[in-house]
Amino acid sequence: MFIRSIISLQRRVIPRTPLPRHYVTENAWTLNPGTFGENQSSIIHFDLYESDNQYLVDADIPGVPKDKISLKLVDDNRILVLEAEQQRQHLPEGTSKYYIRERECGKLKRHIRLPPDVDTDFITASYLDGVLAITIPKLENYESDSKTIEID
Repeated sequence: MFIRSIISLQRRVIPRTPLPRHYVTENAWTLNPGTFGENQSSIIHFDLYESDNQYLVDADIPGVPKDKISLKLVDDNRILVLEAEQQRQHLPEGTSKYYIRERECGKLKRHIRLPPDVDTDFITASYLDGVLAITIPKLENYESDSKTIEID
């Protein structure tokens, strides 16, 4: 009975449908949180913050070795893609079954659309204690391109 109530609670708390897009700041950062469900990538949770000359991302990827983590730029260097793969843990010897198995395994993925004021040539990353720290420097003299469109 206890197991059924936990599974029922999980189904109500964790939807099996794609999540809506989120906007962190006015119009710079667009995040694709991924989707939940069978045979789909799970989300990588992270914090995004800003200093005067850079953006910083701390992504939680616990239990994943560094060689199973990928960080790349796609779509003309405007989208940062984080990918990782967690291996399924096997039952310890001498045990016969799981009662609760909540730790995720499989592919983890996250896309971050970068704002136009970043210098993609100098993005750096380090991985320590399950946290991927990404530094995204800002361009020094960035000015937004704007164009007035005449209305007929």
